[in-house]
Amino acid sequence: MSDTVSDTGLSHGGGQGQWGSDFRLGYSPPPDVFDEMLGTGDEGLRPLWQDIADFLADLSEVDWQGRWERGRRAMRRQGISYTVYGADHDGGASWRLDPVPMVLRADEWSALSTALIQRATLLDLILRDLLGPQTLLSEGRIPPALVFGHPGFFRPTVNAEAADQQKLFFYAADMARGADGQWRVMMDRTESPTGFGYALANRTIMAQVFPELLRSMDVRPVSGFFASVLKGLQAAAPRGREDPRIVILTPGRHNETYFEHAFMARQLGCALVEADDMTVREDHVFLKTLQGLQQVDVIFRRMDTGFCDPLELRGDSSLGVPGLTQVARRGNVSIVNALGSGIVEQPALTPFLPGLARQMMDEELALPSVATWWCGQSAERQHVIDQLERLVVKPAFPPDPGEPVFGGQIDTKRRESLLRAIAERPESHVGQELMRLSTSPTWSNHGLEPRAVMLRMLLCWTPDGWTVMPGGMVRVAPERRGRVVSMQRGGGAKDVWIPGASGPAETPRKRPAASVPIRRNSTNLSSRAAESLYWFGRYLERATGMSRRIRGAIRNVDERLFPVATGDEKGVIHGVLGSGIFRLPEADTLSIEELVQHAGQVYLDPDNPSSLVNVADQMRSAADNLRYMMSGDTWLATTRVQDSIQAARRVAGRPGVLGDRIDDIVYALQSLNGSIQDTMPIGHGWRFHDLGRRLEMALQMIDLLAGTLLRPEAASPLILTTVLDIADCTATYRERYRDVTDMGAVLDLLICDDGHPRSVAHQLQQITRHVEQLSELRGPLPGEDRHVAIRTYAAVQLADARDLADRDEDGSRPRLEQLLEILLGHLPQLNDAVTSRYFSHVSGRGRQLGIGLNDTIEGIA
Repeated sequence: MSDTVSDTGLSHGGGQGQWGSDFRLGYSPPPDVFDEMLGTGDEGLRPLWQDIADFLADLSEVDWQGRWERGRRAMRRQGISYTVYGADHDGGASWRLDPVPMVLRADEWSALSTALIQRATLLDLILRDLLGPQTLLSEGRIPPALVFGHPGFFRPTVNAEAADQQKLFFYAADMARGADGQWRVMMDRTESPTGFGYALANRTIMAQVFPELLRSMDVRPVSGFFASVLKGLQAAAPRGREDPRIVILTPGRHNETYFEHAFMARQLGCALVEADDMTVREDHVFLKTLQGLQQVDVIFRRMDTGFCDPLELRGDSSLGVPGLTQVARRGNVSIVNALGSGIVEQPALTPFLPGLARQMMDEELALPSVATWWCGQSAERQHVIDQLERLVVKPAFPPDPGEPVFGGQIDTKRRESLLRAIAERPESHVGQELMRLSTSPTWSNHGLEPRAVMLRMLLCWTPDGWTVMPGGMVRVAPERRGRVVSMQRGGGAKDVWIPGASGPAETPRKRPAASVPIRRNSTNLSSRAAESLYWFGRYLERATGMSRRIRGAIRNVDERLFPVATGDEKGVIHGVLGSGIFRLPEADTLSIEELVQHAGQVYLDPDNPSSLVNVADQMRSAADNLRYMMSGDTWLATTRVQDSIQAARRVAGRPGVLGDRIDDIVYALQSLNGSIQDTMPIGHGWRFHDLGRRLEMALQMIDLLAGTLLRPEAASPLILTTVLDIADCTATYRERYRDVTDMGAVLDLLICDDGHPRSVAHQLQQITRHVEQLSELRGPLPGEDRHVAIRTYAAVQLADARDLADRDEDGSRPRLEQLLEILLGHLPQLNDAVTSRYFSHVSGRGRQLGIGLNDTIEGIA
């Protein structure tokens, strides 16, 4: 294990045999902040930290490395990621989890929980009024500018649901501890709060790294919290829905927290959907499934209100469901949190909360917010201007663009610019007390060091009241002296431990009094998911076929299987590699070694749209759409494919070494295919996946045969042996024919033998079965896909391998060429028929999976 584990954001200092008998060695927080681990003066470790210090002090470096290696594997297996916008990488960045947890006393957590339940109740009451009768506005208890000036306020959301209906179902509070050791709320999260899935994922990792420490400290588990989440979602359904259909609405895999969306869907057993997966009909919203339209009762949205409905909210949104607001207004679907919930997620509202708590609940607000002055009020605005050096100025309404400005750190020019901005739009700014955030021990390249932290506590509503997750998530500043805690700026995360049982222990779920109906097939498989499964299968086999070809070419060059004297070795290499992808106009000027070297580079060139790198990226994109359906082992297998490709790219110009790396790629792809076959239920989803695989396998085999066995010199034993090797049929052929290499026997094995799993006939046999079984989804009449499949399979069944092998006087094989042309004409028609019949309703955004997928078909037709 290297000193730096870059893909987790965790570094090990190296050079230390142990963490050290003194856990505090070199740890020196600033004197004017509250440190979570150390007391003031000579108090030493806070009591809760002594167990952690004793445990970690006893770890040898070997033990530590082994433990964190388990953690790394677990993170990769789960695919935990968080997208940092504007970074150089594509897709999700590896999750930056710190191995040292945040620890809170049970009584402290209980007090915070009580206070946050009060706060969530208050915010829900405010929302009910602002999205209903708006009495608070008419009576002047909330300035109208805080509502009507909020970019998250949309008039169609007012009275979209009954005023007495619960608006907040999920709530999160970002909190910080000041120098006095007291907690304050820095920000309320009410629009679509995140952290629930990440908190559980963090705990599962820590449970594999420090299982005995968790047990010895009696840390409260967080997994049982998700039973409350599901209970709340079910209770949110419109009245009369006994078994409500719940979906999680995501903006898509490019969203920064897409991992959490997929993780929550898998944890809760809900379908993860995008807007294209749903449609509005007759004031109801439906999920487009393979079984037809299925009514949706609850939408757990993971996007901001404005993007949810382009018809009534933001007209420029391509992420929403047209007409969704109207369905909610009719009471035919529940949206969680309610549309418009973001209007109470604003710093400008916090100064009014204590008064609103007294007026609406007859209670004092138990947990204060960070001191805030809204510049929309003249006295408060003047206070911000007068005390600017001691405050931080922020946008009043998220998600308004703008960075926090620390008044004491700006020059005269920046100060004047800020004052002008406040004067021009005072209602858009707040001044807040500049808190020195508490620090917590964090592991880095330099060992243990104090980093600023913020705690996010997470709550969900159930019919029995609010439930608080017994833990949460801590965000960590990216640098030792960092004052802004932000994941988008490279910050990390910590697990939150509540030692000691405070409250009832988690109990296993009880079996319901009435047995649930037995189900063996999913009714939640959306058409987009089916399309992703289909293309995932195609990409998987395309990557495998490409890898086998380049490996075969490299092996044959290394072993000098092609005699230079014939002058045809370059043409054969071209035939092995396939058409279009590897070919260059100046290829004739290259030696055979140079040609294969060039092919290896093109094969792994990210700028080549048809390269393995891009095929694998498209496969990963399809897998991202299916993440919530995949087993952990299958997701890990997709990650290993990516790893093996990256290893091969580092030696792309060295064919001798590249061959070994391509072996790793082939094995990783085979492992992925095996994992899918072993874990995916045999249903319509699996059939679409296997249909895509079979279609691509047939195309890959046809392309290989067209490029090699139609050549005049194709009867050469060396060429036939090469083809059998690439097709992975050498063992079967030798078992049948020993060392006699015969063109007719090879063609029978690779084309006509429907009992051989790699033959064209076998692929067409399976394709025909799949389209017949899938036809029940579209009624009793056979579709064009079934007609094409039957015609194509019949053409192979009627073929005779000896006839295919016969040559004319000019050395050509016209009957083989004719059959391959028929297959190359029919298989693209089959692809079009399948996509048209089952996926044609998916709009352009969903159909992007198919862009470039016919490159191989067009190249060999």
